[in-house]
Amino acid sequence: MISVIVDDKAIKKAKSFGITKKFDKQIGFLKTNSNYTSLDFKPLVGSGGQLWRFRINKHYWGFTYKPANNTIKVYDVDIHL
Repeated sequence: MISVIVDDKAIKKAKSFGITKKFDKQIGFLKTNSNYTSLDFKPLVGSGGQLWRFRINKHYWGFTYKPANNTIKVYDVDIHL
């Protein structure tokens, strides 16, 4: 299982967007299977593979640093444009 660390900023933003329940569900999938289809977990284009993103729902993304040592750090949540 992968260790997922969620920054307070990401938690606060998910709460402010009203997506806490879905956010928590997707974090659960990150922990058990980062290849889960609904996550669409992959590197951000132009980041050199250092920053990654995952889908929370069709309107919001979660952002992480490059997975390392079986650990994913979620640092932000924002609107999907």
